[in-house]
Amino acid sequence: APQIHAATKRHAAEIGKIGFVFFILQVTTAVAYTSDSVLIANKLGAAAVAEFAVPDRLFALISLVVGFVVMPLWPAFGEAFARGDHVWAKRTLVKGTWLALGVSTALAIVMVVGGRAIIEAWVGSTVQPSVALLIGLGAWRILEATASASSMYLNGLRIVWFQVAIATMTAAVALSAKLLMVEKFGVYIVPWATFISYAMFAGLPMLLFLKARIK
Repeated sequence: APQIHAATKRHAAEIGKIGFVFFILQVTTAVAYTSDSVLIANKLGAAAVAEFAVPDRLFALISLVVGFVVMPLWPAFGEAFARGDHVWAKRTLVKGTWLALGVSTALAIVMVVGGRAIIEAWVGSTVQPSVALLIGLGAWRILEATASASSMYLNGLRIVWFQVAIATMTAAVALSAKLLMVEKFGVYIVPWATFISYAMFAGLPMLLFLKARIK
């Protein structure tokens, strides 16, 4: 059983440092991906928020479902690395990524095809999202879900500053793009700006980093 005398200041400091870094990562992620409604309200007015927020809430279910599968991999990866089982970690990363891709793609297709009907049954006919918005939300959630297994892998290794760096870059580019384009193109451009920014400044660097790390 855990014993209080086994706790040390050094271990407490290590936990505090890694917790602080995760806090920075969560704040950066929140700025990049959860401030869209505020941005839309500022640029297009409060009336335009529902057009984006309602379908966005629907597609957020994809992240929720995939999270149930992927989140437990974080401590599992940590334990595997602690005992040196890198073969299992690599194999599980590949399987987890393919599983997340398959589940998210299946759910996204259902939501894109039936999104309008689902939303009308949910909130009525006041919200009529465009097909471009639904496809953009689906593409973004698929990319986010597919990358989640890699994030758990990096978390298990406690490689957090790298994630903070790419998240900060992604947030800066995504917010700049949205600020410049949302007034001209409307709310449908928001998920596409997030998708492209994440793919270029987070997804690709993460893929290259993991490829080199695993090799």
